[in-house]
Amino acid sequence: MAHHNTLFSQTLSLIPGHVFQKLERKHKTGRSSRKFGFKQQFTAMAFIQLAARHSLRDGIRALSAAGKKLYHWGMTTVARSTFADANNSRPVGFFQDLFAEMYKLCSPKSPRHKFRFKCKLHGCHDHQSVPFAVPMGLIPQEKGGVKINTVLDHDGYIPAFADISNARAHESRMAKSLDLPKGSIVTFDKGYISYT
Repeated sequence: MAHHNTLFSQTLSLIPGHVFQKLERKHKTGRSSRKFGFKQQFTAMAFIQLAARHSLRDGIRALSAAGKKLYHWGMTTVARSTFADANNSRPVGFFQDLFAEMYKLCSPKSPRHKFRFKCKLHGCHDHQSVPFAVPMGLIPQEKGGVKINTVLDHDGYIPAFADISNARAHESRMAKSLDLPKGSIVTFDKGYISYT
């Protein structure tokens, strides 16, 4: 029977293997895992996110159910403890650098906007809140979650910057951490205003 690539494996193929190798060398911590490296960790996290699984346990079960497809994704089954240890001990900087590398790859290929500005145009978009299922009594329910703020590069309408913070953080905190090209034009709503 002929093998057909899934949409997920086609999406993963857009990230060149050399990018993972370069970033893995840069962010290597301790003894490397032969079976569950940074690429496998990213693949598992991407699958769990796209499959809308609600917990690590649920995500690992869904991965196990994928069966022979794991081979085509460059993975094998992974124990929950191995996955949890990787998420706990590996630096988040790997994923920040992966985002930056993919932005560099996508930016020249993306279509240009039709505005006639000499400077770069960016848009700070309203935050997206991601609620957490928090055990009752640990923290008040309204505080459980993260906020994702993104800055869109209007050359191609691709994200140029993403900031993940707790759900209570104000948008102006993220705006202060932006490092945009000199002379950039930035659009935003009143949530980002900080008069100081």
